[in-house]
Amino acid sequence: LNKMLKDVADTRDARPSQYAEIGTLFLAAGHSARAEYWLYQALNKDPNLPAAHRALAELHAKGGNAERAAEHRLRAGPDPSEGGR
Repeated sequence: LNKMLKDVADTRDARPSQYAEIGTLFLAAGHSARAEYWLYQALNKDPNLPAAHRALAELHAKGGNAERAAEHRLRAGPDPSEGGR
C-alpha cells in the first residue's frame, strides 16, 4: 500500500482506478476516513467510476447512511462479480 500511495502521489498521470484501489484497500483495513478521501479523489477524476461508487456504497452502508449508500449503488451500476445482476 505504501508503494502504491507513493506511486500515485509522485505522478500527475495517476489513473482514477488507482485512487479507487487505494480507497478500497483502506476501506478493507477499516480506515473509513482515509478510504472516503481516496474514493472521492477517484470520483473527482472520473465521476462515473463504478469501482469508486461500489466502495462508497459499502462505506456509507457500514456507516449507517442508507440513502447515500443507495445513491452510490445506483451510480455504480451492475456489479460484474454478480454476473450483472
